[in-house]
Amino acid sequence: MNMSHLPSDRPPTEGPRPLIFSEFEELEQFLGTIFPTSSAGRYGLDYPTMIHPGNRAWLWVCTDEEHIVAHAGMQVVQLACGPMDLVLGNIGAVATADQYRGLGLSSSILTALRREAVRAGIDLLLLWSEKFDFYHRLGYHPAGTELLYQIRPPVYAQKPIGWRSPEPIDREPLLELYHRHDLGVRRDLSRMNLLLNIPETTVRCCGPLGAPIAYIVADKGADLLDHIHEWGGDPEAIASCTTYLAFAQQRMLTLHAPSSSTAALPCFESRFGPPVAHPLALVHLVDPVGLCARILHTMGTLLDPSQPIPALLEILFGPPGAGKGTQAERLIARYGFEHLSSGDVLRAERKSGTELGKKVTGYMDSGALVPDEIIIEVIISRVLKSTSKAGVLLDGFPRTLPQADQLGKALAQAG
Repeated sequence: MNMSHLPSDRPPTEGPRPLIFSEFEELEQFLGTIFPTSSAGRYGLDYPTMIHPGNRAWLWVCTDEEHIVAHAGMQVVQLACGPMDLVLGNIGAVATADQYRGLGLSSSILTALRREAVRAGIDLLLLWSEKFDFYHRLGYHPAGTELLYQIRPPVYAQKPIGWRSPEPIDREPLLELYHRHDLGVRRDLSRMNLLLNIPETTVRCCGPLGAPIAYIVADKGADLLDHIHEWGGDPEAIASCTTYLAFAQQRMLTLHAPSSSTAALPCFESRFGPPVAHPLALVHLVDPVGLCARILHTMGTLLDPSQPIPALLEILFGPPGAGKGTQAERLIARYGFEHLSSGDVLRAERKSGTELGKKVTGYMDSGALVPDEIIIEVIISRVLKSTSKAGVLLDGFPRTLPQADQLGKALAQAG
């Protein structure tokens, strides 16, 4: 799409906002002028689970005189992560027309998507980019490790038994092989078929018909040409399929493997040599405190599945204005924690008239700081009185390492 007629001396007149249905074709054309595609400019064919009309609530744009000049999209998926699922927002197709660069349009759209992610209860935002500095300013940080194995075409390779493009009868078994990964996006068969039917994608499997033992997927989208970005099944069979594909098509391939694939990595390194390590993704924690609380709860259930989730003592840390109060409200609303602010607890104890309250009153009335041992005694007393089944959330204490150490010892003594 030729956009040279559009003015470049002013910011766009509208946005960021969600895409409307009538703009979908223009969006594909816009993205096709910026990103390589394997589908004659039909960007949505290369990325069918994100760029499609049914996902337009997560496709956000900025426009100028009704023309799209910037875009970023998100695809919401469930990530199977051991004993718990996380809700991910995969960010992609972040683009701005050349004439509109430097106006902060991509940043504004990504900020809007993050705001919507908070409302939707999404745990993490993920994207893949080499522009670390740009995304770092928006709160994205490298996370995880991906290992890249280079496979040069050998002089000869033996064809694996049952080598073929998957038949319809193979698709459901391939989905079962995919779900054996410890860490992976949850799929159903329709989603699996969408991804395997991306134009120019190379899919091969081996093993008995209807019961493949391994599969590999190469060229899944124009930006993954010559890359095997998906695989599943027996590691030795995966390595054999990869080697034979490089031989049969006489091209160098790059096999991607997350560092969490511990069962497959020794085999891959033995067959292909040492890999090159690369960040797995850039990650933004949408609700870090809430996510940590869920992880701790999950860990609690794993300790003894027959017992209820244990009550927890959560502590919020951060400088003034960091958002501790906001995160506290979210934790309380989602998990039912009892919120104990050190200031509120001291003031309540002062009004109680107890011996401990009289000690607090003496310090506060004189304008002196209440000693750590008194604060800890007050907090321990209040924590032990809590009736919350979820646990207690401390706000404002401890503030120093010695305070934290003293609090930990006091809690241990209190049981």
